[in-house]
Amino acid sequence: MAGDTKKKAQQKVKDSATGVEVAVPQPPKRLSAYQIFVQQQRDATKAANPAANSQEILGILAKAWNSTNGDERAKLEKDADADLETKKKMWAVGEDIREAERLRVCKALDMSDKTTWASLYERVVERNEKLGRPASPRSSKSTYKPPPKPDAASIKKSRQWATAFQGQTRRKAVLSGLDAIAALSSDQANFDQFGNDAIQCFYDVARATEDPVRANALMFVE
Repeated sequence: MAGDTKKKAQQKVKDSATGVEVAVPQPPKRLSAYQIFVQQQRDATKAANPAANSQEILGILAKAWNSTNGDERAKLEKDADADLETKKKMWAVGEDIREAERLRVCKALDMSDKTTWASLYERVVERNEKLGRPASPRSSKSTYKPPPKPDAASIKKSRQWATAFQGQTRRKAVLSGLDAIAALSSDQANFDQFGNDAIQCFYDVARATEDPVRANALMFVE
């Protein structure tokens, strides 16, 4: 079962001939009580341990989890159920957006508009193999890494480099903004009031940008 889950999570491939990316939408999955606990306690733990690295923070959280009692874990299980219900609502709201994206990909790859996501993925993999460039499915998580900060001398010597860096900075700001919108939407009250607007925002950003921004926007819609 774990292998199947990993395989599904990796159903993303780029067509070597056209550069069109096929990212098969995956329905929301329930987080465990422990994952909810980490989400709820991570920021406070990092604030209380500013010198700790990510691995150390996880170690602290693991110890804190082991100290929780049955009642606390039962509440976390209910929180996990509520989190899944919120994600399911977001998934339902995004049905039209996913369909529009599927049609866009079908057209870009010159395939029938009846082609399913699964078939799109399989055909692109086959096309890549025929071209001698096997597909390498990627994780749904963003792989974007910002460039190193330039020093004063490099900026002075190259206005072109400085301009490029400013573009990377804006891209990072957009990615942070998407994360913030997703975090706000995870709150049930916020989603009930602004859920449709959040979904439309992700869709508009995905249509107007390229990766990694586009991939991140679609990830939240999925």
